[in-house]
Parts: sequence; structure tokens; C-alpha cells
Amino acid sequence: MRGAKEDSGQILIVLAIVLPVLILFMGLTIDGGMAYITKAKLSKAVDAACVTGMKNLWQGHATATTLATHIFNANYGTNPPTPTVTFPTDSYGNQQVSVTATASVPTFFAQRLFSFWSVSDTATATRGKLVMSLVLDRSGSMASTGTTQGGPSLKVAAPNFVNSWNNAVDKLAMVS
Repeated sequence: MRGAKEDSGQILIVLAIVLPVLILFMGLTIDGGMAYITKAKLSKAVDAACVTGMKNLWQGHATATTLATHIFNANYGTNPPTPTVTFPTDSYGNQQVSVTATASVPTFFAQRLFSFWSVSDTATATRGKLVMSLVLDRSGSMASTGTTQGGPSLKVAAPNFVNSWNNAVDKLAMVS
């Protein structure tokens, strides 16, 4: 019986030491989970904005930036941060679109240490140079019945097609 009396009350001391540590780890886990969710949401929005910027680059930097920002805001949801859209070139001279954004995640349990965690993400898309050969058939096989013939349509369509490429980076050959 003597040993049992000496052990009484020790569980309270162990609980008093371990409970704050458990609460601290639980709080960091919850705050870390919120940061992870925000990072995933930010990554999705940045990727969508980058793809949209690249797809609309042919309309000019201002339009591509506006459309990328709209898609970023739509994918992020409520209270989106402001993304930064830039248009660098890589070491090979290829056009790139880069989107960067940083979001602040408020902490609930770790407020004593820091009130916000910042998470950021960057996405970059590269437009490689286009190398294409355009083959034009002027043999008369494109002629159709009626008033519209293939030749006149080809005269309008070929220049419109060729003018849609960037002369500075794309390589286009024409075979007639």
C-alpha cells in the first residue's frame, strides 16, 4: 500500500505538462491545414490565370493581363489577392507568361506567435516558336459548283492565316 500512496496525484502533474503541448500541436495542425487549403486554392487560380494569359497573348499584353486577372479572381473565390502578371522571355527567346500571387492566411491558434501566414504561388507558361509549312493548292481542284470558287476563298484565307503569326518568333514557309 505504501507504493500506491506515493503515486497518487502524478497523473495531474503529467496532464498539466502534456495538455498544453497537445493543444499547441492541435492548433498548429488546424492553422497549417488552413494554410494548405489556401495554397491549393491559390495554386489552382494561378495556373488557370497563366493558361488564360498565354491563350490570349495574341491580343496583346493588356488584354491578356485583364483576362488572366478575371480568371484568377473567378477561380480563387471570395476576397482574392491581386495577382501579378508578367511577360518575360526565356533564354531561347520564347515568350512566357508568368503569374504570381500571395495570400495571407489568418491564424487562429498561433496568434501569439504570428497573426498571419503568407502563402504564395507562381505559374509560368512558355510559348515555343512555331515552325510551320503552309501548302496551297492552286490546281483548280478547290473549285466548287455555284458562284463561290476555291481560288477566291484561298486568296482571302491564306493572308489572314499568315498574318495571325508573330513574324519575330514564328517561322512559316509557304509552298504553292
